[in-house]
Order: sequence, then structure tokens, then C-alpha cells
Amino acid sequence: MVGLEAIAPYHDSRIVVISPTLPGLSDHLAGSPFWTYLPPVKRNQVYQIEPVWPFGGVYPVKRLAILLADALLEGGRNNVR
Repeated sequence: MVGLEAIAPYHDSRIVVISPTLPGLSDHLAGSPFWTYLPPVKRNQVYQIEPVWPFGGVYPVKRLAILLADALLEGGRNNVR
């Protein structure tokens, strides 16, 4: 987990959000000028995936890889839901 200022310098990046998100996060981000001007947000390259525990071994990491691949193939969203 990193702050928005940490990803700002990476212009060719994508943002992956692992659910669940905090209540009201979508509204908070939508009102943030910093968020709306991030390159991945402008390009609709924000991906939200289902909850996953990536520290449990082969099967959770495989599930993370599948969820991430599916999200990338589906296309990004311009907000976090």
C-alpha cells in the first residue's frame, strides 16, 4: 500500500486496488484534483479486483494472478467502487 504521491512520478503505471475499500473512498477520490490528474486515472487504467490474500502460498498467488489478468483484459475503470 502506497500513497498517491508515491505513484505520481510513474507515468506509464497502472493502479490496482484490492477490495474491500474504505466506505466513501470513491467519493473522496472523485473530489481530489490530485487523483483525477494521475496519468493512470486519466487513461482509465485503474483496476479493482476481488479480495485476495497474496501471502499464503501457491494457490492464493495463483488466484491473485488470475484476478489481475482478468481485470487487465476487461479494461480499467476511472474510479474505485
